[in-house]
Amino acid sequence: MSKQVPEGWNTHSIGNLGKFFSGLTGKTSKDFGSGKPFLTYMQVFKQSLSVAELNFVQIDKSETQAKVRYGDILFTTSSETADEVGMTAVFLDSNWSPYLNSFCFGLRLHSFNSLYPKFARYFLRGDRFREDIRPLAQGSTRYNLAKENLRRLTVTIPPLSEQKKIASILASVDDVIRNTQRQIDKLQDLKKATMNELLTKGIGHTEFKDSKLGRIPKSWKTGRFGQFITLQRGHDLPVQDRRKGDIPIYGSNGIVGYHNKTQIEAGGVVTGRSGSIGDVYFEKSNYWALNTTLYVKDFHENDKEFVSYFLKYFQLERFSTGTGVPTLNRNDVHNQVIAFPDFQEQLAICEVMASIISPLGNLEKKLNQTQSLKKSLMQDLLTGKVRVKVN
Repeated sequence: MSKQVPEGWNTHSIGNLGKFFSGLTGKTSKDFGSGKPFLTYMQVFKQSLSVAELNFVQIDKSETQAKVRYGDILFTTSSETADEVGMTAVFLDSNWSPYLNSFCFGLRLHSFNSLYPKFARYFLRGDRFREDIRPLAQGSTRYNLAKENLRRLTVTIPPLSEQKKIASILASVDDVIRNTQRQIDKLQDLKKATMNELLTKGIGHTEFKDSKLGRIPKSWKTGRFGQFITLQRGHDLPVQDRRKGDIPIYGSNGIVGYHNKTQIEAGGVVTGRSGSIGDVYFEKSNYWALNTTLYVKDFHENDKEFVSYFLKYFQLERFSTGTGVPTLNRNDVHNQVIAFPDFQEQLAICEVMASIISPLGNLEKKLNQTQSLKKSLMQDLLTGKVRVKVN
């Protein structure tokens, strides 16, 4: 079925837009590690062409290997899945000129007037272009993209002024995403540091004592893990036995579905027992814990939310066993020596953590909304479904 061409947009074959050049060839492991900077396959795949992620390769003076320069479009050419072949990145840095690794090739544009590099960065990652390039992947156990097949592929793109406007809009959204992620990363670091401080030194203590765990507040109690927190294996619930309801079903990776009843006391803490070890989930309402999890059966009069913080800090993944599917044995954990503050200090610690987690949650919500906005804008602007006004 043919795709309708938006008014004013032009159709070009990839081969007419520029000239292809190859990535590094004839290199062995001994050539890497020093020498000239080069871009790896994964950097192209992830669109992460940063000078901060430098890799190096030895290049002989007699080699005529092309260097990547501003505006070059880079393609991945080989992968185990067809979906990952032909992933693109556009080099938008004029301050350095790296080489390109094998399993990649580049397209050097004849002119930026036909395809604007900052627009190409988004357009070539859009759903429509991905749909067009996917069938070009050839192979069975491993898929490859041939330059000749890509050369004949056609793209329909807007005039230069519209390309620039679209690129500017999407870049501004990317700026919001980057800035939001930067704020999230800072709060995550603060959260981790604060949790470590509060769960080892508490709040406002001036007197400390020596223990098997090192120096701890004098008023804190020590004992076996099982004296403060009792873990219990979750319950089987085959998919065919699940009934429509609003009670979340927790697996080792979090919520995996919903059910209409539970066998567990309202509210609690769940962690992975088999497969994914170390993630901890705090559920305020009723829930069902599957047999791939451990849940807190007895809080021993400790605050539930505090226990969730403690388990995250405690790094349960340290106690996993098994080479294939990691498994956590609750008995190994129950015998560990730990230290706990009294109930009132537990509440105070939760208040401090909430002051960080609340704005963190708001930022994560903002990030998700902005990422959804970007996806929607790309679907509309890169297909001509929505047109931009150009002054």
